[in-house]
Amino acid sequence: MRVPKASSWWSTLALLAAIRVAIPLAALVADGSKLPGIPRFTRDPAEGGLVGDATGFYAATREFMAAWGRMPRSVLALVVLFALCASVAIAFAWRRRPAWRPWLVAASVFAFGLVICVDIHWMHASGAAVFGWPLVWALPMLVYRALSFGLSKHVAWDFGVALSLVFVAITVVAVGYLGRYATGRRWVGLLAAGFWTAWPLLVGLIAGHGAWGNGQWEVDVGLHNYSEPLSTLLVTAGAALLLSPRLTQMRLVLAGCALSVATCVKVSNGLLTAAALVIVFMRGRKADALPYLAGAVSFAPVVAV
Repeated sequence: MRVPKASSWWSTLALLAAIRVAIPLAALVADGSKLPGIPRFTRDPAEGGLVGDATGFYAATREFMAAWGRMPRSVLALVVLFALCASVAIAFAWRRRPAWRPWLVAASVFAFGLVICVDIHWMHASGAAVFGWPLVWALPMLVYRALSFGLSKHVAWDFGVALSLVFVAITVVAVGYLGRYATGRRWVGLLAAGFWTAWPLLVGLIAGHGAWGNGQWEVDVGLHNYSEPLSTLLVTAGAALLLSPRLTQMRLVLAGCALSVATCVKVSNGLLTAAALVIVFMRGRKADALPYLAGAVSFAPVVAV
């Protein structure tokens, strides 16, 4: 049996990822015109494209950025000092102690979370149900705003959709590896990635056009600035890492970190984070539970706050 080359694996996944992103882009470019097989999409000019819960998520991003200005300058200076000291210590240990690197990844996420927690203290209520997606959405906009560029709802929508489409594309790769690691067969991974790629087209055929109601199609493909694309990516990537054949401490920690952040993006993902611990035990290596748990609790301070 001929074994597929690594180049063919990656080229196929890249092609599928491009197709998956091309579907929402086609709906966006059509701007209200009906395309075959997908619902009509129109960007609301009054709100810059923000609709439904996206308005609350956007408000949370604004609060996250504004809270840094409300923070007392002495507290801000201490936060910056802590971040610098933690970064230097982790970088130093990374070079001198290679065996510590998996634990240093969890420590980095934990330190980042502590910094974020201080900012959250000065945030006002925004109406967002969760904070993980607004946090990720706000990070590039914080740099954009710091460069003295104007930030509007239109600009924020552009940032959010660009991020969402990147998450959707990477999820294609994560689904491919999840299928491959779960079965040990590359063709199953490619088949899984193919189904995920075609899902925006298949959902109307399987469940009918009623499945497109309430903007669900736009949410799934990344055009509504909701948390689902990021949540799906983190959960899929975490599961793929846990099912990988060479389950190293680094992969265990990365899986735990991905699921920890996923819990902040969508609280119900905490159940999946706990269920993943069962998978670790089922692999027959109980010692693996510790590095996984280190990653799984790395973002716990932000989830708790």
